Amino acid sequence: MSRGMFNRFDDVFILDGLRTPQVDYQGAFADANPIDLGIKAARSVITRAGLDAGEIDSVITGNMAPGGFDQFYVARHIGLYAGVPLEVPALNAQRICGTGFELFRQAGEQIALGAASLALVVGTESMTRNPIAAFDHRQGFRLGAPLGFKDFMWEALTDPAAVSMIQTAENVAERWGVSRDRQDAFALESQQRAVAAIEAGRFADQIVPVEVAGRKGEVTVVDRDEHPRADSTAATPEGSISLAASRRDPLLVGPDQPLPRVRGVMSRRERSSSTVRASPRRGCWVWPAT
Repeated sequence: MSRGMFNRFDDVFILDGLRTPQVDYQGAFADANPIDLGIKAARSVITRAGLDAGEIDSVITGNMAPGGFDQFYVARHIGLYAGVPLEVPALNAQRICGTGFELFRQAGEQIALGAASLALVVGTESMTRNPIAAFDHRQGFRLGAPLGFKDFMWEALTDPAAVSMIQTAENVAERWGVSRDRQDAFALESQQRAVAAIEAGRFADQIVPVEVAGRKGEVTVVDRDEHPRADSTAATPEGSISLAASRRDPLLVGPDQPLPRVRGVMSRRERSSSTVRASPRRGCWVWPAT
C-alpha cells in the first residue's frame, strides 16, 4: 500500500477558473473578510462559465486561518451567497500548504464516484486578518495572571512538533546546495517576470476586479496583483532577501517575501463570485481564490 493520496481522473474536467488580485500584507484587502473574497470569486466564475448556480451539487472550500467570527461557515456562506441551493452540501478542507490540491482531489473523487456531477471549488485566505487570539481565558482573567494573547499568524509559522517554516527552508537549501546568491537571483528573476507578465496583460483574463470601499466612502478598483515590483534590482535592499539570527532561531527579513495572499471583495450582501463549467460528466472545478 502506497503512502499519501494520489488520484487520477480520466473523465473529470476543470471548466473555468478566476481569482481576485493577490495583494500585499496590510494591503488593499486588509479589511476584507476572506469569506467575502471567496464569494466574489465564486459568483464571477459561475457567471463567466454561463452556468446556473442551481446546477452545482457540491461546494468544497479551503481556508487555513480564521479571518472573521463567521469562520465556521466558510464553505456554507460561500456556496449560499454564490447562489448554490440550500440543500447542496458544503465542506471546508484544510491540508496546510497542500489545501488547494486537496480540494481538487476531493472534487474529482466526488465526481468520479457519482456523488456529484458539478463541483464548485474555492480557496480563500487573508493573512492580514489572522487574529491576535487567546485560547485559555474562557473562564475569565485572574488578578495579575499573564495574558495568553498571541499573534495567530506568527505562532503558526512554527510547528511545535518540528521546526519553523523558515528553518525548513534553510534545511532544504543546505541539503540541496542552494546558495544565497542563487536564491536572490531567482527572486529577482521572478519579480521581473511577474512585472513583465502584468504589463503584457497576461493575467487580465483570470483576475476578477474588486471594488474596495474606503473608510471615507471612496471606492477603489483593484484589478492587478500588488506585490511584483518593477524597481527591483540585485543592488537594491528592497529587491533582496537576507537571513538574520542564528540557525536555531532563524528569521527571514526583507520585503521580497509576500507574506499575504488574499482575494477580496465588499460586504456580504454585495458579493459576487466565480463559477464552473460542465464536462461530459458535468465536472466543474473552480479555483478562484488562490
